[in-house]
Amino acid sequence: MFDKKFVQILIMLLGAAILSPPESLLYGQSYGLKANNRKARVPLRTLLHNQLFNIKKSYRMGDITAKVAWERLDSLTSKGGSMIQADRVSLLQAQAALLNEAGYPILASIYSSQAIKTAERPLSRDLNPSWEILSNVSEKKPIQTILEIVAEQVDLRGKNPSSFKSNWYYIAGNAASKKGDFDIAVDYLGKLRVQDKYFLPAKYQQAMIYVDQNKLDKAEVALKSILFTANQTNPSIGGSSLANLIDYTYLALGRISYEKGKFEDAIKSYRSVNKNGPNFYDALFEQSWAFFMGGFPMHALGAIHGAESPFFQQVFNPEATMLKSMIHYWLCRYDDSRNALADFMEKHAAAIEDLNEFLDRQRSDSEVAYQLFENMISGVSGRSLGLPHAILKTNAERDSMLYLRDQYAAVVEENARIDAKGIFGSKDNMGRASDYLDRWMASLRREIGKRYLAELMETKKDYERLYAQAQFLYVELLMSEKDQILGKNLHASTKITKVSQQYKVSGWADKTQSWKDSRNGEYWWDEVGFYITPVGSSCQMVTSKK
Repeated sequence: MFDKKFVQILIMLLGAAILSPPESLLYGQSYGLKANNRKARVPLRTLLHNQLFNIKKSYRMGDITAKVAWERLDSLTSKGGSMIQADRVSLLQAQAALLNEAGYPILASIYSSQAIKTAERPLSRDLNPSWEILSNVSEKKPIQTILEIVAEQVDLRGKNPSSFKSNWYYIAGNAASKKGDFDIAVDYLGKLRVQDKYFLPAKYQQAMIYVDQNKLDKAEVALKSILFTANQTNPSIGGSSLANLIDYTYLALGRISYEKGKFEDAIKSYRSVNKNGPNFYDALFEQSWAFFMGGFPMHALGAIHGAESPFFQQVFNPEATMLKSMIHYWLCRYDDSRNALADFMEKHAAAIEDLNEFLDRQRSDSEVAYQLFENMISGVSGRSLGLPHAILKTNAERDSMLYLRDQYAAVVEENARIDAKGIFGSKDNMGRASDYLDRWMASLRREIGKRYLAELMETKKDYERLYAQAQFLYVELLMSEKDQILGKNLHASTKITKVSQQYKVSGWADKTQSWKDSRNGEYWWDEVGFYITPVGSSCQMVTSKK
């Protein structure tokens, strides 16, 4: 007879065998003929999961240092393709946290963005560390493009990451605008509230979209809300960022008023731009058009005089010389108009010819354009580069270029630091991290090259437009000079026959009107923007004799 206890044990073992599937079904194990040689083969994804779990646990418990944790995590990177999706996300997040701790915030942001894009549910609580890294880094480093790529590629189903809250609308709005989805962009940008960090920049971006759509009234409302909010006690941004945004706002308001034909309002906006800010030159030159169109040719010539002063000798702006010629023409000052036309050709024709030759050779080569940009930034002379330095510098400082340049400079700085110091003092386990940075730098280089090439081509088009105007003006000038010699002034009724000698513009404060006479040929910074050129009209109304 069988022992009763033995029978019970046997029944339990048999039951376990029946209820549990064979190892071959679990692991795909093939078995040999000899049972004692069988070994359970653990799937690679399970092994990798366990390794990842143990590394993270050991680091949390303080059993290993950050350096060791990074080395072990990096060893798993090449096997990421064999991991389940959740473990790939977890690995990227763990590496992002360590990189952030090591002092590489941009690289941490790249890893975090990869984790979010890889995840099945990007807004799950497990992804909060990655969102927090992106949010914290965005406060200190220019990572706008990284954020916009996430906004474009990840479907958040109308929700916002908890780390960004409603500020994410600004990022999503910019991403939509870049894709050309302007209605969606305006809707997103309009969702921000005064207390949000990006409220003021969102209003500006909203206004720029309205301007592109020729909805000038709506653009004006958005811009004025920036000035109103900025004057409150708690604006959403501060310091130099706020000052620059206010300058951009006044500049945009000046352009809108000019387009509406409200020239004195345009002048007031232009003259509200901070003289020590980066937008002062544009405001100074553009008000010369508003002065001229508003009936103040002396002030217009004075503004041009300031714009052509030695303080701005590195600015390439042939339109200033062309406008000066036009003003003198409408004042029937034909000698001065002809001299300005000669200056236009003498100063700019050769430069544009060099630019045309360059563009004909490198019409679509963004890498060559980037190298040109980099050499210019490095201080290589214009003669060595084959293009005037003023053209290169002016186009390198366009707003679209500055947006990319700031991001690229931050990445280059971080890349240099990681090359010099390694990760946690070691250069042995940084291959994948360096590859991420290299690819991101290459992407920004391409964008800078494409944008720089586009700006140079736009400069060429602008000059061609101005050259056509110069040709037309030259013909008109010859005809008007002939009529003047013959004692006739056939166009006098459409020209400026009288110039007011009042130096003050009606309704302006005395401080705004502290104009300086520029006839002594000296330039002082405190007088730039307050010059006038005291000229009168040489037009004479001639009546025909019976």
